[in-house]
Amino acid sequence: LLVGPTGPQVAGCSPEMDVFARSLALPKVTVVITHYNRPNFLVQAVASITRQSYPPSMLELLVVDDGSTAEGARQSLRRMELEFGFERRGWRVMYEPNRYLGGARNAGFAASQGKYVLFMDDDNYAKSYEVEALVRAAEGANADALTSGLDFVTGKGEPGGGPRHLEPRMGPTPKVAAAEPGRRADPIKSRTSPSFVFLGASRNVGLFKNCFGDANSFFRSSSFAEFGGYTEDRNVGYEDWELYSKLAMAGYDLQTVPRAMYFYRFTLGSMQKTTSYQASRRRALRAYTHV
Repeated sequence: LLVGPTGPQVAGCSPEMDVFARSLALPKVTVVITHYNRPNFLVQAVASITRQSYPPSMLELLVVDDGSTAEGARQSLRRMELEFGFERRGWRVMYEPNRYLGGARNAGFAASQGKYVLFMDDDNYAKSYEVEALVRAAEGANADALTSGLDFVTGKGEPGGGPRHLEPRMGPTPKVAAAEPGRRADPIKSRTSPSFVFLGASRNVGLFKNCFGDANSFFRSSSFAEFGGYTEDRNVGYEDWELYSKLAMAGYDLQTVPRAMYFYRFTLGSMQKTTSYQASRRRALRAYTHV
C-alpha cells in the first residue's frame, strides 16, 4: 500500500482493489432523500445515486418517507428497495409520520452516519459527479455547508437532451458507477440551458432574496448538529432560506459551488405553489428579526 498525492494507492493491483484502497481515504457521505407521494420521481432520484462516481462503499442512502398517504405508497417503496438492492447496499427507507420538510430532513440527519450529509428532494436528479465534487470542495475549503448551481428540467421522465452530463474527471479517483450489473452506466444527458447559480452567503442580499442556495445541499455533519438543523414548521415553505440565513448570521462558512450539480424539476403542485408566500417569507426573515 503506497500513499500518493491523492491518497492510498496499491501498486500493481486490480482496479477493484484500487477502488477499495482509495475509499479508505475518503469520507463517508449520507444522502438523505425526502419523499411524499411521488414514487415515480423518487425512483429516478435513487437511480441517480446509484450512478455516482463516488465509491459505493462510502455512500449511505436514507429515504425518509414523510407519511405518504397515496394508495399503494408503501408497496411502491418496497418494490424500489428490492429493485435497487437496499439491503445489500446497507441503505434503508425510514417510514416517518408527516412532519413536513424540515422535520423529515432532521429525522434523516439523526439516523445518518456520514461525515457529510447531502439533502435531496425526491424530484431532484443528481448528476453523476455531484457527491464527488461536493466532497472535494468541502474538504478543500473546510466549509460547513455547500450549495451549488443547478439545471432546470420539466416533465416526468429522466432528464435528457444535449450532451452527456459527465464532466472531465477532477482527479484520479476511479469511476466505479459503471460497474453496476444489468444497468446502463450513465445514460442521462444534460441541459445546456437554462441553468442557475446562487450568489452565496451574502447576508445583505439574503434579506431580500434567497441568494444562498436551494434545498439540495451538502453539510458537514458536525456543523449541522451544532447549529440545530431545520425548524419544523408545517404547511409553510422557505425552510432552506431560513436555514441558510441563520447559518450566515451565525458566522458559519456557507459557500456555493458555481457548477450545476443536479437537475431541479419544475412540477405541478409543488410546495412553492401550495403554501402561503407571506407566511413563508416571514419564516425566511426570522434569522434577521431574532438576532
